[in-house]
Amino acid sequence: MQETLFQQAFESSTEALCVLCQDNTICYVNPAWEALTEYSKEQSIGKILPMLWSDKTNLRVYQELEGCMKDHTAFDSEEVVHRTKSGREYNVSIALYPVTAADGEVPYMVVTQRDITERKVSELSKSEFISLATHQLRTPLTSVIWNLEILMDTDITKMTQEQLSSLLQGAHKSAKRMAETIGTLLQLSNLEIGKTEPNFTYAELPNLFEIVRAEQLSAYIKRNQTVTIECPPELTLYTDPNLLKEILSNLLNNAIKYTPVKGQITFKSTQDNQWITIEVQDTGYGIPNAQKKRVFSKFFRGENVLFIESTGNGLGLYLVSQLVQLLRGTIAFSSDENKGTTFIIKLPLDARSQTASGADDFVRPTA
Repeated sequence: MQETLFQQAFESSTEALCVLCQDNTICYVNPAWEALTEYSKEQSIGKILPMLWSDKTNLRVYQELEGCMKDHTAFDSEEVVHRTKSGREYNVSIALYPVTAADGEVPYMVVTQRDITERKVSELSKSEFISLATHQLRTPLTSVIWNLEILMDTDITKMTQEQLSSLLQGAHKSAKRMAETIGTLLQLSNLEIGKTEPNFTYAELPNLFEIVRAEQLSAYIKRNQTVTIECPPELTLYTDPNLLKEILSNLLNNAIKYTPVKGQITFKSTQDNQWITIEVQDTGYGIPNAQKKRVFSKFFRGENVLFIESTGNGLGLYLVSQLVQLLRGTIAFSSDENKGTTFIIKLPLDARSQTASGADDFVRPTA
């Protein structure tokens, strides 16, 4: 009766459990173990734990685990990365417990595994968020403090209106930059831990183009630039309009900043069977050939524009690439230095029935 109860408890446990015999081979696994490791009961029994090991775990951890198995002593660690039958790696909290008989012998040892991959990703994301925030906010925060200290230490009645306005505008510009950076970092953090889920619905592409253009009207008018739209009327796709708008806004903002005065920016869109192609073209400074492979990486900023446009956190295009993937699409670009850049997005006409697998030629940036 007692053995039956123990077996039922093992079978129904949500913890991945296995039992090791005295020779440290597996003699029992429960359904949760099979689901986690992808090895069936038949494929597991008679095998040894190292079949799950990966080279991502520090060798010292495995040596300590082997020592505890040999000595029949307890062990636990959260510094383990295992590999499933299909090769998928996962972070695991593992514990080893000896089962001691009445005579002091240890006929069995119980091993538990808990998949903590999601928690590890979350912890990594939080750590990276703090690091990114520190790196990106230091400069604008210093600028705000510097401008405010001047105002505090100076008799403003002796300052000209131009001097006062310059200090206030400098502080405001830096504070606005901090707010934008924090917003971008929060978006990236949510994306990387899987908290951002698309809300798919119908979106009219020409209308989205018009909204994005109208929102940045003052920015491109100041630079005497033109933003044109070339899109078939009533072109509709099933996607997340808010995420697509974020993508287009980032690309337009980028194009405005890195296109000279009187430059031209164009939104283009075409439909080909079950795919929509969106192009954002500019007549800007372009991207140096040596840096093209880094365009969608964090903190990328072209060396040819660092002294032309000092603002920017280098996160916009990385965010765009992540959002495009979330919409089951792909992104590429073509660019010639001092001639301009075209970003090319390919999205499924209906995100419910399509994946990006049909757009393999767009997966990587083009030269």
